[in-house]
Amino acid sequence: MLTYLQRKIAHQRRYLRNRRRISLTMQFLLGALEYYDFFAFAFVFYYLSQIFQPATTAIYEMALISLVSFIFRPLGYRLYLKLRPKYSRKTIIIGNAALMTFAIVSTGLIPTDIRQLWQVFLWLTIGRIIHGISFGFKLQSNLRFIRESFPAKVHSNIASSILGAQLGLTCAALVYKLVFTNLTPTQLEWGWRLPFFIGGLFSIILAIFRLTIYRSSNNIRANCWNKQKPLDTVALEKYGHRLWLGLMIVSSRACLMFTLFVIIPGFLRWILKWNLAQTTDIMLAASLLSTNIIWFFRRQSNSFHCPQRWLLPALILVIPLTIILGISLKYHDERGLVISILCLAAMNGYLFVAIPQYIENIFSAQHRLEAMLFIGNLEFFNFNLIRRVGIFIFIAFFGTVLEEQHYVLTLCCSIIFTVLLSILSIVVENHYQRKKLLTLSWLNSMPAPHQTNTHG
Repeated sequence: MLTYLQRKIAHQRRYLRNRRRISLTMQFLLGALEYYDFFAFAFVFYYLSQIFQPATTAIYEMALISLVSFIFRPLGYRLYLKLRPKYSRKTIIIGNAALMTFAIVSTGLIPTDIRQLWQVFLWLTIGRIIHGISFGFKLQSNLRFIRESFPAKVHSNIASSILGAQLGLTCAALVYKLVFTNLTPTQLEWGWRLPFFIGGLFSIILAIFRLTIYRSSNNIRANCWNKQKPLDTVALEKYGHRLWLGLMIVSSRACLMFTLFVIIPGFLRWILKWNLAQTTDIMLAASLLSTNIIWFFRRQSNSFHCPQRWLLPALILVIPLTIILGISLKYHDERGLVISILCLAAMNGYLFVAIPQYIENIFSAQHRLEAMLFIGNLEFFNFNLIRRVGIFIFIAFFGTVLEEQHYVLTLCCSIIFTVLLSILSIVVENHYQRKKLLTLSWLNSMPAPHQTNTHG
């Protein structure tokens, strides 16, 4: 009897372990798809700069359209909770996959006869709106699945897409490098669309994978869905102002990623006149460096806590590296530019591991998953809001026509200001945690109250 029970327990543990591995793989691939599309979408503007000559700063500023997806994700959360009680999980996944695939492929379907910039803007914006709704739909669905299947203490680890994100960036850079180095200028007139079609194919394969995982997890009663809330609502109700403190900290990581993989490629073409092949070379090198550093610290973080111990020095180091980047862009120093980009890529890789580990300690395990997803959805807005305010200030002083150095100065100041806000937020959080520990220590050190003898 004991042997039978031991075999049954061992079998159950193996089943749970394998199920957790499958869920981790799914989140890894979803993160890879999301960031593959994010980086591939940024490159469309550098191809548009060849069509609309002379290239204007409006084309590079249109890269902000990529943020439209994050704005409409909360609508996807609510749409999922509205439709899930009425339709089966299979129908939900197929519909979500169809929307997601269309949103990814739509960028590569820009009509060749479009010659007005506003028409391109409208086309891309509609695609990003659908993209945001479909990815928000997917996030809320994954949240439900993870909560059904696993204990609260492992939720944030399963939902993590750290390595998947960097893999997606690396794959996008690699695909574009292959496209731009192996196709002739004539072939590039249609070949620039290939990365988006590859992303659509990846989305379909991932949908099949999701169907395979979720088919045995349809055990929620219909009346339970009336009690569910969107993840952003839950996060705001549970954590309030501490959620915004965590967002300030995460924004430093987001500003480095957005700068390296969205803004810098445009500057390389606009200011230094690099071709697309040169741009993809440096982006691929930066992405590979970040990925290797992330992999190293993810493996080492289980044995010692160096990521959190080095967090503040790493953020401080970003400031001089940003200054070197700005000086190199201003004086067209290619060597200094390459060195600063690679160093910032290394910092990006480290912060990609250290900051989420630090943020996880701010929130309790019960609703940590909602908080992390909420912060991840808004992490790019803080930096871009600061950058837009800087541009408006320059416009107010110098008029509507801004030169290269104005955009470079705005970029560098925005990075430095975002990093300083992150450092300040960490100092405030450390002070709060220290004060909390002192209070608990004082309470534990107090003598227990004497009980009186009522029986004489």
